Amino acid sequence: MTALPRDAAQLGGEGARAADVGAAGARVTAAAVLAGDARSCVVHSRCEAFSSSLPDGCVNLLWLDPPYFRVVDEEWDRAWKTEADFLAWLRGVVVEAARVLAPNGSLYLFASPQMGGRVECIARESLDVLNHLVWAKRQGWHAKAEEGALRGYFPQTERVIFAGHAEPAESPMSAAIRVARERAGLTRSALDVAIGRTSAADPTRGTGLVYRWEEGSSIPSRSDFARVMRVCGDDQADFASLVRAADAARRPFAADLGAHTTDVWTYETVTPTPQKHPCEKPEAMLRDVVRCSSRLGDVVCEFFGGSFRMAEVALSEGRRYIGCDADEHWAGVGVERARAAERGTVAAVPSRRAKGARDEALPLFGGVR
Repeated sequence: MTALPRDAAQLGGEGARAADVGAAGARVTAAAVLAGDARSCVVHSRCEAFSSSLPDGCVNLLWLDPPYFRVVDEEWDRAWKTEADFLAWLRGVVVEAARVLAPNGSLYLFASPQMGGRVECIARESLDVLNHLVWAKRQGWHAKAEEGALRGYFPQTERVIFAGHAEPAESPMSAAIRVARERAGLTRSALDVAIGRTSAADPTRGTGLVYRWEEGSSIPSRSDFARVMRVCGDDQADFASLVRAADAARRPFAADLGAHTTDVWTYETVTPTPQKHPCEKPEAMLRDVVRCSSRLGDVVCEFFGGSFRMAEVALSEGRRYIGCDADEHWAGVGVERARAAERGTVAAVPSRRAKGARDEALPLFGGVR
């Protein structure tokens, strides 16, 4: 989570020009990253200006950690008068996120436990929600709470909406097998029998491999694919190219079977210090997500960079990174962390500004006081 500036139309004068310059800079620098001419881009800009500078479908992994609304004692988390105002703003952010997300990209969207359900509903308006993850934190203020004073269960979780675009109904591999089978006039079970994957005497006891191949839940081996094409009389399809096309179209997901593979996360929280962003996420979480939901060379993006720890992790894992933050201090930290990660070193992070300190170029969103 991090600060939000006012809409440019509300800024006026020098503030509006500063915001516009930031957006223009994002277009040039992010374009270089997207073209493969640079590895990272960190911009001091509000999320709306930054996201609008990006082309459609350019981001493979989008990590969104926006304000939660009146959870953190920071002015940028209290910039809306009502929940309705906050959710209306967040809906616009999610619409932009869906636009820039690649067809096989992944979105991780954070929310408070109080807002989790409503944030999920907003995400469902633009994307397919794959999981509503619960980050169950063992550390926290609940250990100091007086049980007798409680009138409800102490909130000790954060919510993460894992979403993406609907995957194609049929992959190139699935289409090739289906078309060949239909041209040969065979049913799925008959093709199972013909390639020796089930018994003609009792086809119900077969593996149903053809069904799974055509539905996209599995990919045939090279030898099975050759049998299918031979039986169907099709010698034009190229197995290797179809595998590459199917893999490119599929959303990457490679969770470590020894780590977090359920919808309950138990990562340790980040111990707060004056040098750290108040909402920094643990490095282990970031690294697991980058490895699970992106490939080498993919573009990882943040609209709310905050600590920009994700920039460090993404670059160290061989990905490209683009991100922004409306807070000048943290955008500067992001630049240093990205530069250090590209060099293979660790950036020294200066103490953050005192609470309530303002960025003169990009005032807070909405002007609510």
